[in-house]
Amino acid sequence: MNRSRISAVVMAALMTAACLTGCGGSNDEAVFGTAATGAMYSRLGKSFTEYVKKNSDIKIRTRKTAGSASNVRLMNDGYIQFAVVQGDILSDAYNGERSFQGEKYDKIRAVAGLYTEPCQVITLKDSGIDDIYDLDNKKVSIGEKESGTEQNALQILAAYGLSSSDISVKNDDYAKAADELKTGKIDAFFVTAGAPAEVIATLAEDVDIKLLPVTGKPVARLLRKHKDYTKTVIKAGTYKGQKKDIETIGVRATMAASADVSEADVETFTKLLFADREELSQELGTELSTESEAVQNITIPFHKGAAKYYESKSISVKAK
Repeated sequence: MNRSRISAVVMAALMTAACLTGCGGSNDEAVFGTAATGAMYSRLGKSFTEYVKKNSDIKIRTRKTAGSASNVRLMNDGYIQFAVVQGDILSDAYNGERSFQGEKYDKIRAVAGLYTEPCQVITLKDSGIDDIYDLDNKKVSIGEKESGTEQNALQILAAYGLSSSDISVKNDDYAKAADELKTGKIDAFFVTAGAPAEVIATLAEDVDIKLLPVTGKPVARLLRKHKDYTKTVIKAGTYKGQKKDIETIGVRATMAASADVSEADVETFTKLLFADREELSQELGTELSTESEAVQNITIPFHKGAAKYYESKSISVKAK
C-alpha cells in the first residue's frame, strides 16, 4: 500500500471507521481482512464474522484485501482489526524479515493457528507441464501483489532455479487466473489456500486439471532456508479427476488481531472461534485446529485477550 498517496482526510476517516468498541460511539465497528473472492480466507471470514455478530455485541464486517501481506500492513496501520494471515508472512512482518526487511509491524498479534495451507500449482491436464521445471518460458499467475501466494510462488520458483526472467509472470486474483487458464491465456497458476480451494474445485468441474508436485531437492533447499514451510499432501480425490496424492509444501493459516483491540473483545472473539470450530470445519472442508493445536509453532506473541482465553483452558502462551 502506498501510504504517501493517501490524503490525511481519507486516512482519518478510515481510522475512525475502523475503531472497535473501545473507541467510543454506537457505530464503532471492527473490520476483518480476508482475501480474494474464491479463497478460503474469504469464505472463513464471511462465515465467522456472521457467527460473531449473532453471538456477541461485537460489530464486525469483512473487507476484501489482496491477502496476507496486505492484511498485516492494514492491521498494523489500524485499517483492519482482525485477519487471517499465512504464518510465514506473519512472522516476517513482525520481525522485519525478507520482504518486510527494515519494516517491523509490531502491532500485530496472534490469536490462533487454524490449518495448513498447501501451495497448489494448477495447470490443464493436457498442457504437457508435469513439474515446476516445465514452467520455464510459460505464462504463470503467481497471485495478487502483496499476497502470501505471491511470496510462496516466487520462493518456490527460485528453489527450482526459475525467476521472472525465465517465465512470464502475472499478478491475477484466483478467479481471474482460473478463467485465464481455462481460456489459454496462461499456462499455470499458484494458489496457497486450504484444500479443497473453492476456485480450483469449480475449475475442475469445467475442465480437466492437473496439480503439480512441489518436492525433491528444490524443496529440501527451500525448507532449510525458510523454516515456516512444512511438507504436506493434497489427498487423492480432493479435486475432480485427481487420482493420486500430490506432494507439496504448505504454510499455516493463522488468525491475527491488532494489538489495539481490547482484551475483552479478543477474548470473546477467540472463544467464539472455537465454539464455531466444528461447523466452520464442515463448511470449509478443512479441519480447524483445537485449542491445544492452535498455539503450536506460533512465532509471534499472542494477543493478551487470546492468552486469557487459553489460560481458561489451562494452556499457557507468550503474550504481549
